[in-house]
Amino acid sequence: MKWKGKRYPEEFKRQIVKEVEETGNASLVARRHD
Repeated sequence: MKWKGKRYPEEFKRQIVKEVEETGNASLVARRHD
């Protein structure tokens, strides 16, 4: 994962996981949160 070294709150990570599961497109979600 390209997030190595960055500190994200648990809530943020859960939101990302939820979006990835809903969209089925992890790269799209990652780009949206860049």
